Amino acid sequence: MSNPDKEIKQRIEQLASTTGSFPVAAYLLVFDALNKCLLAHKKTRLEPIGALELSQTMAEIVRDGFGPFASHLLLKWDIHSTDDFGKIVYELVDANLLALNEGDTIEDFNNLFPLHDFLNKPFTAEPPYPDIQPVAR
Repeated sequence: MSNPDKEIKQRIEQLASTTGSFPVAAYLLVFDALNKCLLAHKKTRLEPIGALELSQTMAEIVRDGFGPFASHLLLKWDIHSTDDFGKIVYELVDANLLALNEGDTIEDFNNLFPLHDFLNKPFTAEPPYPDIQPVAR
């Protein structure tokens, strides 16, 4: 981690300790998602990343990293919906760690998709033959 990264992490640790809303890892997740979005689309830092793209990328990172435990982890972090992703982003904005694009609002994150369904879907087992009923014994 370079020196600017250490400074940002220290500021995030201070934010987490003063607001108490989310753990440090939740704030760092935003930066990981922003970097992933930039790399995936070869965007520059000046090109906007929307709330939906950022939220989906945050959810994907957690799902891919924690598998079937992703939903449990976010609940432990007190993240219940994409609305909470917006709260995290706007706490970073208020701490001058992120900047907004013109027209951005926290409401852009409201009810974008059912977060925990998104996280759990790949790990939900479907019966291979739904028409077959178990034999009564």
